[in-house]
Amino acid sequence: MADLLDEFPSATVTLAGLLEVLPKQKPRLYSISSCPLLHPGQIQITVSVTHFITNAGKEGQGLCSNYLAGLQPGSTARIGVHTSTFRPPTDSQAPLLMVGPGTGVSPLIAFLQYREALRNQGKQLGEASLYFGCRNHDDFIYREQLESWQNQGILTDVQVAFSRLMNQKVYVQNLMRQQAATLWTLLSHPQCHYYVCGDAKMADDVFEMLMAIAKIEGRLSHIEAVEFFDKMKQEKRFYVDAWGVQLNFKQAIQEVQKDNYSKAEKWLEQVGEELANGRYPLDLS
Repeated sequence: MADLLDEFPSATVTLAGLLEVLPKQKPRLYSISSCPLLHPGQIQITVSVTHFITNAGKEGQGLCSNYLAGLQPGSTARIGVHTSTFRPPTDSQAPLLMVGPGTGVSPLIAFLQYREALRNQGKQLGEASLYFGCRNHDDFIYREQLESWQNQGILTDVQVAFSRLMNQKVYVQNLMRQQAATLWTLLSHPQCHYYVCGDAKMADDVFEMLMAIAKIEGRLSHIEAVEFFDKMKQEKRFYVDAWGVQLNFKQAIQEVQKDNYSKAEKWLEQVGEELANGRYPLDLS
């Protein structure tokens, strides 16, 4: 709005008129990066401070991220907490496959803190693999903490994709292709829980890679692969926390529904033909 008024200085807008047309500020939602068992009375978040160039060529700043970055220790801020279904498994020994590039790692850090708290209680932990992505080593957030968790056995494996470190960009799905056999062994575990957090394009690309791994390593057909991941979702073992529009998973489910509908149509046609010919394959009494 400010850019628009600068572009057309002859436009006169009253404050009352401006307040009528301006939308209300939307809440900024951030995933919690901490576990209350390890940090009681605290809420930690992971925020990327946003700067951008507007269409008018001016520098803009993310409203909430810059506000948070400008707060001083001891400052107060108004917040609200929303309940989420994006939670770690109740079984401490259930294997975890986690994908969270950039600030998408935020809730996964909370999961790992939870695993640390469980280990402190003497509980056995299952396997936990994390695929993290960033531009370069300067963007490798939580590096020391992740390495510490790996040394302690809280985190079994950390795979890091650097997209700006070399001439060829490397993303999390590229690393997953290299670890296809290992990933399929993990996914095939009946208690494996899968979590992905980040932008929808990344979540879609990762799901497409998981589908390819299921077909190649698991020797599943396309429909069988979709049903495999849909079963994980129905059993609450497949979680996606993505911003933007995610298409591939929904499209894959629709393909299965269409295939099942087609099978039902063929079955009904077959039954109709048999009834027409005087054969009764069903007990119609």
